Amino acid sequence: MKRNLTKKEFVSIALLLFSMFFGSGNLIFPPMLGHLAGPNMWKALLGFTLTAIIFPVLGIIAVIKADGPTKLSRRVGPLFAIIYPVLIYLSVGPGIAIPRNASLAFEMSIGQYFPGNPNIKLWLLVYTLIFFAISLFLSLQPSKLVDRIGKALTPILLALIILLFFGAIFKIPVNIGDVDSSYQSPVIKGFIEGYNTMDGLVSINFGVVILLTFSNYMINKESDKIKYTTYASFISGGILFTIYAMIAYIGMITSGTYSNISNGGEVLFKVTNNIFGAFGLIVIGLIFTLACLTTVVGLITSVGQYFAEITKTQYKTWAILFTLISLVLANFGLNEILKFSVPILIALNPVALVIILLCLFQDVFKFKRISYRLTIYTTVIIAIIQGLNAFGIKTEIFNNILSKLPLYNYSLEWVIPTFIMMLVSLVIGKIFNTEEI
Repeated sequence: MKRNLTKKEFVSIALLLFSMFFGSGNLIFPPMLGHLAGPNMWKALLGFTLTAIIFPVLGIIAVIKADGPTKLSRRVGPLFAIIYPVLIYLSVGPGIAIPRNASLAFEMSIGQYFPGNPNIKLWLLVYTLIFFAISLFLSLQPSKLVDRIGKALTPILLALIILLFFGAIFKIPVNIGDVDSSYQSPVIKGFIEGYNTMDGLVSINFGVVILLTFSNYMINKESDKIKYTTYASFISGGILFTIYAMIAYIGMITSGTYSNISNGGEVLFKVTNNIFGAFGLIVIGLIFTLACLTTVVGLITSVGQYFAEITKTQYKTWAILFTLISLVLANFGLNEILKFSVPILIALNPVALVIILLCLFQDVFKFKRISYRLTIYTTVIIAIIQGLNAFGIKTEIFNNILSKLPLYNYSLEWVIPTFIMMLVSLVIGKIFNTEEI
């Protein structure tokens, strides 16, 4: 029987999408962008929007259109369909994103009460035990995510951020500093910074949650899934942009006031403390805890569902396992997690962006399998070299080749070769009538 979503259900799905996307990176990178870019903030935010909003939104649509991440990856080939999704799910799941969210939530909440405390590790353990216990409880009933997150937790989070923004508008004097040297090309720098939110990658994960939600609501027709996903994704993207603009603006107007800032979380902490005094610790703690909690629940659910599907085992088992792994890694601390996250993101993000674009333009260009293979593997090779460089593992021969490619100075050397290979593969596919998707 055909069924349509009610307006309330649709809005709840859009809010669920927003809350899953809006985690630790989404809170710390925009205010730092505003702080460093200064008067170039709006240009930098434009580049940031491309990789932190537009591509994630398109990623959700691509996954729904392909009927899941496995089928999407299978367009490249069976081996790629196993290796790449697993790398994404492990990276944006228990490997990086989940422990990063938990660790940051601690540092910006309870951790603020114990600066320099010798027992800080013990407090981190206690906090993460409670944090992951709540996360697991919410994750074990994925059919109730819309009600518990989309309808309950997300409105509270949005209200707190709006309260912080208007507090900054009325109580913080505008003092815009100079443009940092790293933001002399603000659009491109913002584009690269958008990688760090990990949303381009997690969009592939969260497609699983949305498909599950449609199943619970008995939305089975493919065209309806694509329609609802498109509308909900653009609404959640609009909310994301509004929130990014708010907190980046806070970073910009205080860039001349605060010095020696190490991350965006510190910007928000100082602003909140100036506005609300001692009560500010509670406000910023709730903002970070709710933002990170909702994202972690979405990640545990999507990663658990994926591994349950490919191994034909119980979802509950994987949810518990990944929660325990994340609990252990989170207790190494935020700085240790961030050391390994950037190189991995540099290697995985370009591939995700390219496969999303190929899927979205499939109906227009009728890409054959050779297009997916040649284009994706070209991106993979360059991205791996970039990732190894970021880890400090440099090969002179490969680096000399990459350094001659356009956009090398902006870490976008994969763009032109990938585009050229896509055009070449289209011609090959037409001439030799190669395998269809």
